[in-house]
This record gives sequence, structure tokens and C-alpha cells, in this order.
Amino acid sequence: MDINNVRVNFEHTQLWLLLHKYWYYIENNPQINDQNYDSAENYSRELAKTLGFRANIELGPEDNEKHHIHWLIGFDDNSIYWENCKVQFKSLLPKTLFK
Repeated sequence: MDINNVRVNFEHTQLWLLLHKYWYYIENNPQINDQNYDSAENYSRELAKTLGFRANIELGPEDNEKHHIHWLIGFDDNSIYWENCKVQFKSLLPKTLFK
């Protein structure tokens, strides 16, 4: 996979993870099971490593990767990915978010 495809997959994975954090933490209505979510987080870390980030779960995030969703505890609507997430997955989110 070329680096541009890795970057696109990484960005999409960030949005997908944030969507599921929203459903889990805000709506208290998980849409996927924990095993599938954990697999997606691991995939996100692997993509991050391919892009040159440390993405080491034992060492924790470096400053330049703290905004990656696989490091986010809970849900944060201040995430740099949230607005894009709402656009990408508008049909999967409650309509009240768009009033």
C-alpha cells in the first residue's frame, strides 16, 4: 500500500473510531462490540507506525500524536476529527447534533 493510501486509511480510521466513541460514551449505545473496537484501535496504531509515529502502547503517545483517536480516553468533541466525523457519518449520528 502506498503512503497516500495509508494516510487516507488512517484518517478514515480516526473518524470511525471517534464515531464509535461517541456512541459508546455519549449515547451509551455501543454500535460494535469491544473486540471489534479494539481491533480497529490496533489497526489505527499500525497505520500510525507506517506513517512514522511511535504509536507504542507501552510508552504512550509522543506530543505529535496525542490527538490520534486511539490515544483518546472517552469522547472529546474538541477533537480535530469531530467536525469531519459529523460530515462523513452524518446519517449515522442523531439529528440533534445538527440543529
